[in-house]
Amino acid sequence: MAFIGWYLPPMVPLRFRRHGLLLLFLIILVPCSVLILFSSPDLSSEQVLVEQLAELQLRLMHLEYLHRTQQEEVQILTAYLGQVLLSSPKHPTSPSPKQSLSLSPTRHQSQSSQPPHSAHLSAPPPRSTTQPSVGLAAPIAPPPAGSFSLSVNFGGNISDGRIIPMLPPISPQLKSLLINMSGHGLPASQAPLHLPSVYNFLPHLLDEPLGLRPAFTLSGGRTGVSVVLGVPTVKREVQSYLLATLKNLVEGMNKEEEDDALIVVFIGETDREYVLQVAKDIETQFPKQVTSGLLEVVAPSPSYYPPASSLRETLGDPPERVAWRAKQSLDFAFLMSYCSPRGRLYVQLEDDVLARPGYVTIMKEFALVRLATRQPWFVIEFCQLGFIGKMFKGAELPWLIQFFLMFYNDKPVDWLLEHLIHTKICRLDKDPKFCKKARQLLWVHYKPSLFQHIGTHSSLKGKVQKLKDRHFGKVPLFFPHASENPPAAINGGRMKAYRRYTLARAYAGETFFWGLLPQPGDTLTFKFTPPVQLKRFLFRSGNAEHPSDRFYNTTIELLPLSYTVTASSSGSAAPTLEDDGYVTVGKFDSMGIAEGNVSKSFGPLQALRLKVHSESDNWAILSEIFLEPDVES
Repeated sequence: MAFIGWYLPPMVPLRFRRHGLLLLFLIILVPCSVLILFSSPDLSSEQVLVEQLAELQLRLMHLEYLHRTQQEEVQILTAYLGQVLLSSPKHPTSPSPKQSLSLSPTRHQSQSSQPPHSAHLSAPPPRSTTQPSVGLAAPIAPPPAGSFSLSVNFGGNISDGRIIPMLPPISPQLKSLLINMSGHGLPASQAPLHLPSVYNFLPHLLDEPLGLRPAFTLSGGRTGVSVVLGVPTVKREVQSYLLATLKNLVEGMNKEEEDDALIVVFIGETDREYVLQVAKDIETQFPKQVTSGLLEVVAPSPSYYPPASSLRETLGDPPERVAWRAKQSLDFAFLMSYCSPRGRLYVQLEDDVLARPGYVTIMKEFALVRLATRQPWFVIEFCQLGFIGKMFKGAELPWLIQFFLMFYNDKPVDWLLEHLIHTKICRLDKDPKFCKKARQLLWVHYKPSLFQHIGTHSSLKGKVQKLKDRHFGKVPLFFPHASENPPAAINGGRMKAYRRYTLARAYAGETFFWGLLPQPGDTLTFKFTPPVQLKRFLFRSGNAEHPSDRFYNTTIELLPLSYTVTASSSGSAAPTLEDDGYVTVGKFDSMGIAEGNVSKSFGPLQALRLKVHSESDNWAILSEIFLEPDVES
């Protein structure tokens, strides 16, 4: 009580002393409790350090993979040199000037010679480059006819179709070392083993020396990135979603993500004209991304694929389906082999997907956290549909590539991934529950999904698939501007609306407009009441679920109260004046967007309309209608 008495005089009654003691404890206990509950140690710097260590671990893993690949190439070169040395004369003489080793520019055959159908496609535009790679082979496309390149001339003699090399003299010690390293000339019991290679599973490539080289590449040479996105695409009979997918992938990145990522479009077709057209479309729509190296295109040689007659019918599927899924497995193997040395993480996508904004950083950080916390994984699934959004370490892609090449004729590619995981983790002496639990250690699911499937028509002829990932959530299908658009009377003309997706409801911001098969002469008219001076217009066609339902060859036309056609002060051509008084001021581009500023010289406008000039194979969606009035006028 002496301690309490220090606070309360002795004359204070005992009852008040006890109350004071309780009050003292409360005064001390409450702040301490709040401090303990709501304060936490600052671990941000420690977390950053852990993530940096995880990224360093991933870099080292990737460098080790590249080193192993280079070692393999050295072994192959050593074996070749050993074989050449064994077949060369025992006492080589000094080469004559005509037989000297030289590196000289060599003129290729003239452009008049026509290559066979199986030859490589012609090269891309001059600024496009071919990139060396490892994996299946070094994908260096041969130079086009009539171009110059450096070629190695060993000064050999050609006899009976064989090139007999004439090597410069080397010391006996070096020759003995190369022969010993290669193992050539040793007894059969001591000869090195010949392990299986791609030629065991694709034997036709033995007769196609250029089959493992890309026939076409459009590349800025980017390498050493954190994330590589592989986007395989093929010709679709109904509609293509490729450009819409690439636009979404690019727009979902910020500047930092663009500098540390690579998007590789693999065109799985052998039609030369089609490949060149797709590459041209990509280069036209995304010039900045192609130039910076973010976006590149690759296509395989026609001789990469085995003859259709060599495929066996499996799983009871018809030959068409067997050929389709076998080709898909080979396409994935080629694409992964091309991408594996380019980045530390690889994500497999498709050409008809929608991505969440910031998806690159989300995927990278999630993978690094798993590495930092020493949680093993072989595949991280960022979408639960098929092979979409599957992430792998670049150094571990050879597991998949080899598995695909072994069983491309037997199972679909997504089944093969399931079987590989099952082989790595499951035990035959355990029940399926154990396997399912163990499988989750290597096959990690991320929620919510970062990618959604938007396509309807499969690359397999006649197949329609409306698969959706329910963990992706809802995506905006239209962008309303009802409060900003000026009052207007809406007229959809002859174009019929699908169900309740009318033009009037779209202008009111309630939904999007969905018109059935636009025909030449169809118009969508907005008559302003009263006339209004516009500052700019924006029309966006197509949406996330139906990206190909766009307006094609459609113009934007204005109807001023009074307007005189005059040339602009800059000397450019004047707007086109139609017979009914409308003035053409813009049109929809290849991405389905029409936007522009409206000159003050037009004055108040009575109406604005969209006019279709050609027939369309698709329906047409207006997902955004924005008419911005000029409030300063």
